[in-house]
Amino acid sequence: METLQGKFILSGILTTFTSLAIAQDQGNDSHSNMPSMVVRHPISGTPWIPGSSLRGALRRIFEKQAPKAIPIIFGISGKDPAVYPGRAIIRDLIPVESTHQRPSVNVQTYMALDRVTAQSTLYAIEQIPAGSHFHFEILFSTYEKADLATFIQLLEALAALEQSSLGNQGSRGMGKIQWGAWKLDDSGCIQPELTSGLQLNWRPKAYYEHGTSEKVLFAGSEKCLIADFLQQKNKIEAVLS
Repeated sequence: METLQGKFILSGILTTFTSLAIAQDQGNDSHSNMPSMVVRHPISGTPWIPGSSLRGALRRIFEKQAPKAIPIIFGISGKDPAVYPGRAIIRDLIPVESTHQRPSVNVQTYMALDRVTAQSTLYAIEQIPAGSHFHFEILFSTYEKADLATFIQLLEALAALEQSSLGNQGSRGMGKIQWGAWKLDDSGCIQPELTSGLQLNWRPKAYYEHGTSEKVLFAGSEKCLIADFLQQKNKIEAVLS
């Protein structure tokens, strides 16, 4: 049986650089007169990003970049005889209260055109605006040294997501995100100024067994981003040396 060696804890802020649309399931009525509503927290009603949405976006990237890592990171379920949990746990992304206690949403109208009949249909999509901040946390369990390389692949996929999209309507320009807390000016435009980076901690096995302290590999106050983690991956690889 594999023995847990420790866990990486990656946390920080996700900033939306364009509008974000993660819609509730409306069945087959996607082009109805009612707007496609964003996912909201069932208790507070606040727009949020389910961890499953981020998980799905990352899985899409892994299918192109490193398909063999998918069962290791996301696990195998169902009736497969080799069932085991994935290494990664992706928490739901909650709005940062200091900037958006209840993030505003806007509704954008689009037109669907039937290419055969030329008949058009108007439909609306509710969106979370650019500049919204969400707190995220990803836990990655390690059992052997080979898992360190897999964690590096996860970081590479997170970096690649910045060049892809999160949520729905990516082909319309929605869903562009950046890791880290980026500053907005008075007009709501995003400025190239990072106010807070990402935090990466290592919790060894003794943290869970004896309550020893965790090790900070990269602090958010250092304004480090995923590219910095990858450039200094020797810090990550050293945790099991």
